[in-house]
Amino acid sequence: MHEPLNSGLANEAIVVITQVLMKVGGTHRGAKMDIGFPESDSEDELPGGWEERTTLDDRVYYVKYWTHPRTKRRKIVCGPLPSTWRRLVDNEGRAVFQDLRTGETTFSDPRLAQALEQSDQHVHPFPRQRFDARSTVMQVMHGLNLTEKTVFVTGGTSGIGFEFVKAIVVHGASVIVACRNIDSGRELMKKLKALTPSAKIDLVSCDLSALESVKTCADEIIRMNRRIDIFVYNAAIFEPNFNVTKDGIEKTFCVNYLSHFYLTKLLWNKMKECAPARIVITTCECHHLCVCPFCRQHYESYFSANFRAKPIDELFSIENLSPVSASSYSSLGAYCLSKLCCVLFTAALQERLSEHNLCCVAVHPGNVVYTKLFRSYFPLRFIAFLCRPFAKTLEQAAASIAFASFATELADTSSNYVNNCWFSQMVNLAMSPITRLRLWRLSERFLPC
Repeated sequence: MHEPLNSGLANEAIVVITQVLMKVGGTHRGAKMDIGFPESDSEDELPGGWEERTTLDDRVYYVKYWTHPRTKRRKIVCGPLPSTWRRLVDNEGRAVFQDLRTGETTFSDPRLAQALEQSDQHVHPFPRQRFDARSTVMQVMHGLNLTEKTVFVTGGTSGIGFEFVKAIVVHGASVIVACRNIDSGRELMKKLKALTPSAKIDLVSCDLSALESVKTCADEIIRMNRRIDIFVYNAAIFEPNFNVTKDGIEKTFCVNYLSHFYLTKLLWNKMKECAPARIVITTCECHHLCVCPFCRQHYESYFSANFRAKPIDELFSIENLSPVSASSYSSLGAYCLSKLCCVLFTAALQERLSEHNLCCVAVHPGNVVYTKLFRSYFPLRFIAFLCRPFAKTLEQAAASIAFASFATELADTSSNYVNNCWFSQMVNLAMSPITRLRLWRLSERFLPC
């Protein structure tokens, strides 16, 4: 009588028998077979759900279906392909995706970047981060089909705004660009038409340093009678010298904040008609300098004798928001304060418009990005030039604006501030309803009756 096999030999025998049966029966490699034996302890045994496949050059690779290897969740792609893509089937029955602009093909579905987790699964209470500071605007918008979307943009003729406009036009969106100089707008159209012949662009004249021009712009938008899905307030200036507009308002405060506030007031009913829609306001992390006592004293000592450290309740006064003389003006202080106003404005808008299904988001594109913003102020332009190898590119800076404009994650969070393509915390001052209301009422006092 034969002696019983030990467990090691038994397991090896099971593996051999299984492989023979798979070859004879034509079973797909990696599939499990129920032949009445326990599972093998062999290191070559594939875990459940995995398959072993071969490439055309006979290399072996392994595939696991349905679930993400880290999150263990299933995803689906939704919606039609972008207008510049089509799906084909090759000779082996595999789906192939062709970029109609270049003719190149790939096995990767262009909608994968926007794939959604299936709703019947457990979803984490806060969405996972898909992009970061290194992401570009085209990566954030990869796979989006914006052919039915219309976007209104200020400050879209150069710098970060131009990169954002270029990206959304490529993805099929219609764009309304408010520009101070119509000739610059026509140059923008010429560049975009060269990149995307089917680009749909309309120009509206709007000088943000003149409230009358802002009203004319708002009237023109209303007269267009078009649904606008995204309002992007990106225009900004940095004035090294004290300047006052013809309305008697300090220029930095007027262009960076007050004119956008006025435009919103004029388009108030239009925005509610366009719901669901988003309002994206470009700001800057430097707004923290206005509320940090140490930073205010630091800048007072080393940068500007006119940037006086003031109590928080004195920050928002007619005299401080719009200085009346050069002796009380600081270029850096005015810029930082205008961006703080934009942050509070975002929080105030969200409070007033959320019930109308409008989402308001403030976004920080990046630090010392090399743009034309500081072209008239050599010290900061020189600093931006030195930091250029380490700072964001224009494409990376525009990515956060694109994320704030189109990301589906905004529906799953109460955050209204975006930095590095992800949610960040607003300055505590923006959480105060009293401060928001104070700024709102002071802003209304600057506007025409």
